[in-house]
Formats: sequence, structure tokens, C-alpha cells
Amino acid sequence: MGERFSSGLIGGEFTVALAYKASHKDSWRPNICRWDLAWKWEGPERIRMFIWLVFQGALLANVERKRRHLTEFDTCEVCGEHVETIEHTLRQCPISTSIWIKIVGIQLWRQRWEKLPFEAWFMRNLLKSEQVQGIKWVHIVWDHLLDAMEDSEPVGVGR
Repeated sequence: MGERFSSGLIGGEFTVALAYKASHKDSWRPNICRWDLAWKWEGPERIRMFIWLVFQGALLANVERKRRHLTEFDTCEVCGEHVETIEHTLRQCPISTSIWIKIVGIQLWRQRWEKLPFEAWFMRNLLKSEQVQGIKWVHIVWDHLLDAMEDSEPVGVGR
């Protein structure tokens, strides 16, 4: 470090907290941004919790359930085509993809949305709050995924 900090001192006093803030003022802190996005998002508490769980990687998609020996199969129960990860559930599953194409359009989906890394994609979507007929995207995806899971037979049953 070796720098002297003189600006921002309270009453001329040096504190470790002030030194830390001064030395890190230009650094981006993604955890704080993610936390703010999750808990300051305007909407129902259950969806804020859902957003927070996505950022924590704590949703129990089938890949995680299988790792914990809670299920035998790691495939998506909705499409049955792929391993069910959080990213698959929210972005790659054909059901989710069709919802996103309705929200942002096929051109924008192909140009930008499907190519972004998952976390950047998720954060950008939370910041943009895309809507269809006045309903925020996260409500639409949430409702469609819950409906699809209720209507589907778990893949792998009877195998």
C-alpha cells in the first residue's frame, strides 16, 4: 500500500475502515451487487428468495439432488433432454427458452441473451425488468416452470 490517506478522515482521525474503503474504492464488488439485486428487487418475497437462491447456487436442481443422493436421475423433469442445472432450468430448457423468446424476441435472444455467461445474463435480466403485458419476466418464468413441473411425469420413473 504505502500511500498516505488524508482525505475523508473524520475529525482528522485515521481508521482501518477508512483506509480499506480508500484502497478499494474502485474495485467492483459483485457479491454486494448480487445481494442488492436479490433483496431490493421489487416484487413478492418468495421471488426475492428465489433470486437469492439462484445467486447462491442453492436451488436444488436435479444435478444437485442426485449429488446429495436425493434422486437417481439428474435429467430435467420438464424436457427430459438434458442434465437439470439452475442454468438449464432458467435459460436452456426448451420451455424457458420459448418464454424468453416471447419476452425479448428471437433476434435479441440469438444476438445477445443466449451467449452471455449465466450470472451476467441473470443480473442483466434483473436490472432490465423486461415485461410482457405488464408482468415482470421473473413472474412469467416462475409461473411457467411451476406449471410445467406440476404437469410433467418425472423423467426416469419406471426406468
